[in-house]
Amino acid sequence: MKKQIMILTLALSAAAGNAFAGFGTSVAGDGLIGKAFLAFLAAIVVFQLLPGLTLFGSMLRGMFRGTHKSESR
Repeated sequence: MKKQIMILTLALSAAAGNAFAGFGTSVAGDGLIGKAFLAFLAAIVVFQLLPGLTLFGSMLRGMFRGTHKSESR
C-alpha cells in the first residue's frame, strides 16, 4: 500500500510539472473576455463563501454556547 501511494505521488508530481511548464505564457484568450470570466468565477466563490462562513459561525456558536436546562412541565 505504501509503495502504491509513493508511485501515485511521483506520477502526479511529474504530471503537475508538465502543467506548470507553460505557466506565464500569453494565450489568445488573455483579453477582456478572459478577465471577465475570471471575475465571474471570483464572484461565484465570494457569493458561496459568505453563506458558508455564516453557517460555520452559527455551528460554532451552537457548539460553544453550552447546554441549557429545559424546564419540565
